[in-house]
Amino acid sequence: MKKLVLATAISLVLAACGSGGGSGSTTPSENSLNTPHHSNARNLAANIIFSENYNKIDSETSEEDIGENDEYSTNMDLNKIEIEGRKITLIPVGISTKKLLIQQPDNLNKAKVVSGTQFQYSRFGFVDKHFFAQGDITPVNDLPTGKDVKYSGFVVATAVEDEKNSGVVTGDSSFTVNFDDKTLRGKFSNFEDGKIADFSQNARFQSNFFYGGMSGKFYGKNATELAGVLQTAIDSKMIFASFGAKKQ
Repeated sequence: MKKLVLATAISLVLAACGSGGGSGSTTPSENSLNTPHHSNARNLAANIIFSENYNKIDSETSEEDIGENDEYSTNMDLNKIEIEGRKITLIPVGISTKKLLIQQPDNLNKAKVVSGTQFQYSRFGFVDKHFFAQGDITPVNDLPTGKDVKYSGFVVATAVEDEKNSGVVTGDSSFTVNFDDKTLRGKFSNFEDGKIADFSQNARFQSNFFYGGMSGKFYGKNATELAGVLQTAIDSKMIFASFGAKKQ
Protein backbone atom coordinates (compact mmCIF):
# COMPACT_ATOMS: atom_id res chain seq x y z
CA MET A 1 0.00 0.00 0.00
CA LYS A 2 1.25 3.45 -0.91
CA LYS A 3 -0.08 6.88 -0.20
CA LEU A 4 0.96 10.25 -1.52
CA VAL A 5 1.24 13.29 0.71
CA LEU A 6 1.48 16.69 -0.93
CA ALA A 7 2.21 19.62 1.35
CA THR A 8 2.86 23.31 0.89
CA ALA A 9 4.97 24.71 3.73
CA ILE A 10 4.29 28.40 4.33
CA SER A 11 5.30 28.91 7.94
CA LEU A 12 8.43 31.00 7.30
CA VAL A 13 6.58 34.29 7.06
CA LEU A 14 3.01 33.59 8.11
CA ALA A 15 3.97 33.65 11.77
CA ALA A 16 4.74 37.35 11.32
CA CYS A 17 1.68 38.17 9.20
CA GLY A 18 -1.44 39.87 10.42
CA SER A 19 -4.94 39.23 9.09
CA GLY A 20 -6.16 41.07 6.06
CA GLY A 21 -6.48 40.72 2.31
CA GLY A 22 -8.85 41.72 -0.43
CA SER A 23 -9.97 40.93 -3.96
CA GLY A 24 -7.58 40.63 -6.87
CA SER A 25 -7.31 39.84 -10.54
CA THR A 26 -8.74 36.58 -11.85
CA THR A 27 -5.68 35.89 -14.02
CA PRO A 28 -3.23 33.52 -12.34
CA SER A 29 0.50 33.64 -12.92
CA GLU A 30 2.06 31.08 -15.24
CA ASN A 31 4.69 30.42 -12.59
CA SER A 32 2.29 28.28 -10.53
CA LEU A 33 4.40 25.86 -8.49
CA ASN A 34 7.65 27.75 -8.99
CA THR A 35 8.14 30.83 -6.85
CA PRO A 36 6.92 33.86 -8.87
CA HIS A 37 9.44 36.65 -9.30
CA HIS A 38 8.32 39.47 -7.05
CA SER A 39 9.44 40.56 -3.61
CA ASN A 40 6.48 39.21 -1.64
CA ALA A 41 6.95 35.75 -3.11
CA ARG A 42 10.67 35.77 -2.41
CA ASN A 43 9.99 36.70 1.20
CA LEU A 44 7.41 33.94 1.44
CA ALA A 45 9.98 31.27 0.55
CA ALA A 46 7.28 28.64 0.02
CA ASN A 47 8.09 25.01 -0.69
CA ILE A 48 6.17 22.28 -2.44
CA ILE A 49 6.94 18.93 -0.84
CA PHE A 50 6.08 15.62 -2.48
CA SER A 51 6.23 12.60 -0.21
CA GLU A 52 5.60 8.98 -1.09
CA ASN A 53 5.55 6.79 2.01
CA TYR A 54 7.05 9.86 3.71
CA ASN A 55 10.27 9.74 1.66
CA LYS A 56 10.52 13.42 0.81
CA ILE A 57 11.71 14.60 -2.58
CA ASP A 58 11.76 18.06 -4.05
CA SER A 59 9.37 19.65 -6.54
CA GLU A 60 11.74 19.06 -9.46
CA THR A 61 11.43 15.28 -9.16
CA SER A 62 9.80 13.70 -12.19
CA GLU A 63 6.97 11.22 -12.38
CA GLU A 64 9.51 8.55 -13.28
CA ASP A 65 11.37 9.25 -10.04
CA ILE A 66 8.17 9.09 -8.02
CA GLY A 67 7.15 5.81 -9.63
CA GLU A 68 3.78 4.25 -10.28
CA ASN A 69 1.49 2.56 -7.81
CA ASP A 70 0.13 -0.66 -9.30
CA GLU A 71 -1.68 -1.87 -6.21
CA TYR A 72 -4.80 -0.43 -4.61
CA SER A 73 -5.48 -0.67 -0.89
CA THR A 74 -8.17 0.73 1.40
CA ASN A 75 -6.23 -0.06 4.57
CA MET A 76 -4.52 3.30 5.10
CA ASP A 77 -5.59 5.62 7.90
CA LEU A 78 -6.73 8.80 6.20
CA ASN A 79 -7.00 10.51 9.57
CA LYS A 80 -3.24 10.46 10.21
CA ILE A 81 -0.52 12.53 8.57
CA GLU A 82 3.17 13.09 9.20
CA ILE A 83 4.65 16.50 8.37
CA GLU A 84 8.32 17.26 9.02
CA GLY A 85 8.55 14.32 11.40
CA ARG A 86 5.45 15.23 13.40
CA LYS A 87 2.56 12.74 13.50
CA ILE A 88 -0.76 14.55 13.45
CA THR A 89 -4.37 13.39 13.89
CA LEU A 90 -6.45 15.30 11.37
CA ILE A 91 -9.92 14.96 12.92
CA PRO A 92 -10.02 14.40 16.70
CA VAL A 93 -11.76 11.36 18.14
CA GLY A 94 -15.42 12.07 18.86
CA ILE A 95 -15.80 14.70 16.15
CA SER A 96 -17.73 13.82 13.00
CA THR A 97 -17.87 16.01 9.93
CA LYS A 98 -19.03 15.24 6.41
CA LYS A 99 -17.77 18.27 4.48
CA LEU A 100 -15.06 20.30 6.26
CA LEU A 101 -13.81 20.52 9.82
CA ILE A 102 -13.00 24.20 10.43
CA GLN A 103 -11.15 25.41 13.54
CA GLN A 104 -9.66 28.88 14.15
CA PRO A 105 -9.46 29.80 10.45
CA ASP A 106 -8.47 33.43 11.13
CA ASN A 107 -5.17 32.44 12.79
CA LEU A 108 -2.78 30.69 10.42
CA ASN A 109 -0.58 29.56 13.29
CA LYS A 110 -3.45 27.61 14.87
CA ALA A 111 -5.90 26.99 12.03
CA LYS A 112 -7.07 23.52 11.06
CA VAL A 113 -9.34 22.94 8.08
CA VAL A 114 -9.70 19.31 7.00
CA SER A 115 -12.00 17.51 4.57
CA GLY A 116 -14.48 15.09 6.13
CA THR A 117 -16.10 11.75 5.46
CA GLN A 118 -17.72 12.91 2.23
CA PHE A 119 -14.35 11.96 0.75
CA GLN A 120 -13.85 8.22 1.08
CA TYR A 121 -10.36 7.87 -0.41
CA SER A 122 -8.60 11.19 0.25
CA ARG A 123 -8.03 13.96 2.77
CA PHE A 124 -6.93 17.53 2.09
CA GLY A 125 -6.83 20.84 3.89
CA PHE A 126 -4.63 22.95 6.16
CA VAL A 127 -2.96 21.77 9.37
CA ASP A 128 0.19 22.72 11.30
CA LYS A 129 0.82 25.64 8.91
CA HIS A 130 0.83 23.30 5.89
CA PHE A 131 -1.60 22.78 3.06
CA PHE A 132 -1.74 19.05 2.32
CA ALA A 133 -3.42 16.33 0.28
CA GLN A 134 -3.15 12.58 0.78
CA GLY A 135 -5.04 9.40 0.01
CA ASP A 136 -5.26 5.93 -1.50
CA ILE A 137 -3.72 6.38 -4.94
CA THR A 138 -5.58 5.01 -7.96
CA PRO A 139 -3.46 2.36 -9.71
CA VAL A 140 -2.51 3.35 -13.25
CA ASN A 141 -4.35 0.37 -14.71
CA ASP A 142 -7.54 1.42 -12.89
CA LEU A 143 -7.74 4.91 -14.42
CA PRO A 144 -10.87 5.42 -16.56
CA THR A 145 -11.06 6.69 -20.12
CA GLY A 146 -13.20 9.43 -21.60
CA LYS A 147 -13.41 13.16 -22.10
CA ASP A 148 -15.08 15.87 -20.03
CA VAL A 149 -15.26 13.84 -16.82
CA LYS A 150 -16.58 16.17 -14.12
CA TYR A 151 -15.44 16.44 -10.51
CA SER A 152 -16.83 18.70 -7.78
CA GLY A 153 -15.58 19.54 -4.30
CA PHE A 154 -13.91 22.15 -2.12
CA VAL A 155 -10.80 24.31 -1.93
CA VAL A 156 -8.99 25.51 1.21
CA ALA A 157 -6.76 28.54 0.62
CA THR A 158 -5.05 31.66 1.88
CA ALA A 159 -4.03 34.86 0.10
CA VAL A 160 -0.90 36.73 1.19
CA GLU A 161 -0.17 40.34 0.22
CA ASP A 162 2.12 42.94 1.82
CA GLU A 163 2.68 40.81 4.95
CA LYS A 164 -1.07 40.42 5.46
CA ASN A 165 -3.09 37.27 4.94
CA SER A 166 -6.72 36.37 4.44
CA GLY A 167 -6.72 33.63 7.04
CA VAL A 168 -7.77 30.20 5.85
CA VAL A 169 -10.81 30.55 3.62
CA THR A 170 -12.86 27.89 1.86
CA GLY A 171 -14.58 27.80 -1.50
CA ASP A 172 -15.78 25.47 -4.22
CA SER A 173 -13.64 23.49 -6.64
CA SER A 174 -14.71 21.97 -9.94
CA PHE A 175 -12.68 20.07 -12.51
CA THR A 176 -13.01 18.76 -16.03
CA VAL A 177 -10.67 15.86 -16.76
CA ASN A 178 -9.85 14.50 -20.20
CA PHE A 179 -8.43 11.05 -19.52
CA ASP A 180 -7.80 10.51 -23.23
CA ASP A 181 -5.72 13.65 -23.77
CA LYS A 182 -4.39 13.64 -20.18
CA THR A 183 -5.39 17.20 -19.36
CA LEU A 184 -7.21 18.70 -16.40
CA ARG A 185 -8.96 22.07 -15.97
CA GLY A 186 -9.80 23.34 -12.51
CA LYS A 187 -11.91 26.27 -11.33
CA PHE A 188 -11.85 27.65 -7.79
CA SER A 189 -14.74 29.92 -6.84
CA ASN A 190 -17.18 31.24 -4.26
CA PHE A 191 -14.58 31.97 -1.59
CA GLU A 192 -16.18 33.14 1.63
CA ASP A 193 -16.61 36.89 1.98
CA GLY A 194 -14.94 37.38 -1.41
CA LYS A 195 -11.50 37.26 0.20
CA ILE A 196 -10.07 35.51 -2.86
CA ALA A 197 -11.29 36.15 -6.39
CA ASP A 198 -12.36 33.22 -8.57
CA PHE A 199 -9.50 31.75 -10.60
CA SER A 200 -8.69 28.79 -12.83
CA GLN A 201 -5.69 26.49 -13.23
CA ASN A 202 -4.76 23.89 -15.83
CA ALA A 203 -2.65 20.77 -15.47
CA ARG A 204 -1.39 17.77 -17.41
CA PHE A 205 -0.95 14.26 -16.12
CA GLN A 206 1.14 11.17 -16.66
CA SER A 207 -0.17 7.89 -15.25
CA ASN A 208 -2.04 8.90 -12.07
CA PHE A 209 -0.10 12.11 -11.26
CA PHE A 210 -1.04 15.60 -12.49
CA TYR A 211 1.26 18.61 -12.56
CA GLY A 212 1.54 22.14 -13.95
CA GLY A 213 -0.71 24.84 -12.51
CA MET A 214 -1.57 22.43 -9.71
CA SER A 215 -0.13 19.16 -8.45
CA GLY A 216 -1.92 16.09 -7.16
CA LYS A 217 -3.13 12.60 -7.83
CA PHE A 218 -6.25 10.57 -8.47
CA TYR A 219 -7.50 8.52 -5.55
CA GLY A 220 -9.78 5.53 -5.03
CA LYS A 221 -11.34 3.02 -7.40
CA ASN A 222 -11.56 4.26 -11.00
CA ALA A 223 -10.23 7.69 -9.96
CA THR A 224 -13.30 8.35 -7.82
CA GLU A 225 -11.59 11.36 -6.25
CA LEU A 226 -8.75 13.77 -6.91
CA ALA A 227 -6.82 16.00 -4.54
CA GLY A 228 -3.73 18.18 -4.55
CA VAL A 229 -2.07 21.50 -3.74
CA LEU A 230 -1.28 24.65 -5.67
CA GLN A 231 0.64 27.89 -5.43
CA THR A 232 0.01 30.78 -7.80
CA ALA A 233 0.15 34.58 -8.07
CA ILE A 234 -2.82 36.83 -8.77
CA ASP A 235 -1.57 40.39 -9.25
CA SER A 236 0.30 41.21 -6.02
CA LYS A 237 -1.18 38.31 -4.06
CA MET A 238 0.26 34.88 -3.49
CA ILE A 239 -2.37 32.17 -3.30
CA PHE A 240 -1.69 28.88 -1.51
CA ALA A 241 -4.31 26.15 -1.50
CA SER A 242 -5.22 22.52 -1.22
CA PHE A 243 -8.25 21.03 -2.92
CA GLY A 244 -10.23 17.87 -3.41
CA ALA A 245 -13.17 16.73 -5.49
CA LYS A 246 -15.37 13.71 -6.22
CA LYS A 247 -16.36 12.37 -9.61
CA GLN A 248 -19.91 13.37 -10.56
